[in-house]
Amino acid sequence: MSIRLLFIVSGLLFNLCGTAFAQTNEPATTRWYEVEVVVFRQNLMDGIKAEHWTPNWTTPDLKNAVDLDNITGNKRDLIRKVSAGRKLGGVAARLNKSGRYVVLNHSAWQQKGLSKDQTFPIMINGGGVRNGNYFNAATSNNGNGQEPIKTAELLGTVTVVLSRYLHVYTNFLLTEAVNIQQINSQTGSQMLSIEPAAQSTTLFGFNNQQHRRMRSSEIHHIDHPLIGVTIIITPL
Repeated sequence: MSIRLLFIVSGLLFNLCGTAFAQTNEPATTRWYEVEVVVFRQNLMDGIKAEHWTPNWTTPDLKNAVDLDNITGNKRDLIRKVSAGRKLGGVAARLNKSGRYVVLNHSAWQQKGLSKDQTFPIMINGGGVRNGNYFNAATSNNGNGQEPIKTAELLGTVTVVLSRYLHVYTNFLLTEAVNIQQINSQTGSQMLSIEPAAQSTTLFGFNNQQHRRMRSSEIHHIDHPLIGVTIIITPL
């Protein structure tokens, strides 16, 4: 994590209070939590320079994910959407003002603490829409031929699990329309391992799939060269 980002994220820590979650005998299904998440894009060139990227990305499975804007069925008894910004509003504002980061999604919800086999992923999409004819780096390594593609800039899920501790599973895909040759020329090496036609626009994807054990009422940051995630989980 960069020093600048550490300052942005940790700047609100002293304004938050609460006791970190420890083991308890209270049944998990009776306990409610409020989850607030900020997902943001980091500077493209800085992120690309951080490591070597291959076009072998995967699209998150959204089939069973809960859409916070359309909660249906028995999920209504387990989850409810709330206004974002209660805890991380200042973090989101600082990220956007920094000039180095762009907030793609800022969401908050309340849910029951559920075990891994009972819980469900929450859909977290955002950013702009990639809508045009692109070389698809995932399917066209030789760069021959464009195809119409329409997708959100950010696709993914956040899953909260309660066992002895709180666990968070993130699964995100960030799509970027890039000029591969231009980027490799600027970085001085083959940072993006694909060679499309000259001066072509290629849709490239970057995955961030991680698992973290977390303490409640504390801000946590899940780091990645391109996709940053800041999250706080508060017992109700």
